[in-house]
Amino acid sequence: GWKPILESLQYTAKSSVESIVLKTYQLVTNDIAKEHFESVLAQDDSFAELVGVFREITKNKKYQKLSLHSLEALKKITQKIAAICFKEDSKQLLHGKDLFNDVWLPVLFCFNDTIMTAEDLEVRSRALNYMFDALVAYGREFDDEFWEKICTKLLFPIFGVLSKHWEVNQFNSHDDLSVWLSTTLIQALRNMIALFTHYFSSLNKMLDGFLGLLVSCICQENDTIARIGRSCFQQLIIQNMARFDKSHWVQIGDAFGKLFDLTTASELFEYDPLQQGRRTSETVATSTGTNVASVDQELERAHKEEGGEDVGNASAESAKPPKRLVKTKSSEDLRKRISVKNAIVVKCVLQLLMIESLSELFENEDFFNNIPYQEVIRMTSLLEKSYEFARDFNDDYELRTRLVDARVVDKVPNLLKQETSASAVLINIMFKLYLNNESEPEETKNHLLKRLISVCIDIVKRYAALDESTMERNINTWRPVIVEILQGYYEFDDADFKTHCAVMYDLVMQILDKSVPGDLRHAVKVFLTRTGELYL
Repeated sequence: GWKPILESLQYTAKSSVESIVLKTYQLVTNDIAKEHFESVLAQDDSFAELVGVFREITKNKKYQKLSLHSLEALKKITQKIAAICFKEDSKQLLHGKDLFNDVWLPVLFCFNDTIMTAEDLEVRSRALNYMFDALVAYGREFDDEFWEKICTKLLFPIFGVLSKHWEVNQFNSHDDLSVWLSTTLIQALRNMIALFTHYFSSLNKMLDGFLGLLVSCICQENDTIARIGRSCFQQLIIQNMARFDKSHWVQIGDAFGKLFDLTTASELFEYDPLQQGRRTSETVATSTGTNVASVDQELERAHKEEGGEDVGNASAESAKPPKRLVKTKSSEDLRKRISVKNAIVVKCVLQLLMIESLSELFENEDFFNNIPYQEVIRMTSLLEKSYEFARDFNDDYELRTRLVDARVVDKVPNLLKQETSASAVLINIMFKLYLNNESEPEETKNHLLKRLISVCIDIVKRYAALDESTMERNINTWRPVIVEILQGYYEFDDADFKTHCAVMYDLVMQILDKSVPGDLRHAVKVFLTRTGELYL
């Protein structure tokens, strides 16, 4: 039997003496794999032992050249077994064997094990390519059950290191892991998405597993992985959107829900020294006995004095964890403070990335035409929650100064970018829905319109109340959103415009008290022209 011989060769394959490893390689390649392949294949378990010898050589970290040769030999073996397995007349060779579990799984596992454990970057990268090449080349012969095994036993575990959101930074000290993440892992992720699209009919049942990987990739402190994860998530959706059914869309909605949830910087309210929790804008205004505008003036003054920072508008640079500080007596406290500060910045950056993702997807007409109405409504409520979170935080000036005093953050923080971009994308999608919902029942349309009008009025009111002498930055950031609202109103049909233009007309008059640059002037003109056409 071949088994004992191959077991002893696995032992010599691990040797640290080059001549022994070379001899082992030559023996399995030139002698056993070439001359006796079919007899090894026919014997119980011997085939798994044969590929095991090649696997041990690829993982032998001392001899990169032999490792690469060994991978080539494994690649040839996959071609050989494909020629045998998928031909009717050669199936008698495999009598009593389970084609997938006894033949394909051991070979694919060799590649997988090398990807996960080899130290050499080129060896890992090539093993990854060969594994995916084999899956693409021969996957049409695999049944769904075998695909499920491949995903759960070989593919998903490659990403296991990411399963704890936000915690991979414990490896920042180990360069090898961060190299592994930013090379092998990203390469694997791109291959996964291509594979999913290629074998959609077999793999769509496992969409949840694929989405889980993408969520894990996006929720990382490592900015590179987060961004690649985000672009792969969009690829997966765009490449397959015409084939998704209702249940797939629900899973995609769930994934977005999870992402918005995981990237909400709830620490901003949780670490309030007074533990007041999140208060809505109204409560803040009444409890401080001031209206929002004067809170904003306070805030802008502080902004000028402290250079208040727009959290999340940070570049990728600032999303990287700071250098470890010198250990002090309370180094534990210090570490905790740094990690809270980091978490806040990273989450805010990623929440902006999620808002941007929805914006880009909805610019794609095919996406908009494929996604079910209910799921679009779900996306709008995610954006609305994001907008309200940022708004409530920005309005609570006292909380924001307490966070600085408690040294949770360094400067008075604000979420202006999140507030404006979430609301802009929200309004954009809702106007789009309003213009394209002929098939929806009347009640649904009315509900949508009511939500849309209420968000628009809220935003324009707040804009009209901003003080030009102190709030220039806020005014400039909000202006494009106001332009979008006024242009959207122009699109209403006559009946809806008549019903809703009066309130907006008063607000537009208040806007005219401020300076009105070109883009805003044009939008005001469009709105007033429409009003004139209907009433004069």
